[in-house]
Amino acid sequence: MTDYEPIPPPENFHDQAEHSWTLPAYWYTDSKVFEKEKKQIFYKNWWYVGALHQLS
Repeated sequence: MTDYEPIPPPENFHDQAEHSWTLPAYWYTDSKVFEKEKKQIFYKNWWYVGALHQLS
């Protein structure tokens, strides 16, 4: 397992939702964004999540 150091939150981090921000909604639902994420993130590595019979 790889050791890592936690990254501190950005200076403008707010723990109260009314003072926070998020990505635009289309980043979560756009098929073009999803395809790019798959290619740039998920297709680069295999991620072991468990035995097939353990997945639902």
